[in-house]
Amino acid sequence: MLAENGARAVTIPLEMMGNLSSVSMDTISKIIPIPIAEPEDTFMRARLED
Repeated sequence: MLAENGARAVTIPLEMMGNLSSVSMDTISKIIPIPIAEPEDTFMRARLED
């Protein structure tokens, strides 16, 4: 759904990375998965990119 709405990069919790194998290759080719260990990592990444 995120890729269909224009998302290019998606943060994914480390424990969910194994589920990427169930996502179609077409969808995977449209996004950049960014693994995160903790929710705070997402906040810090967003602050650094501003």
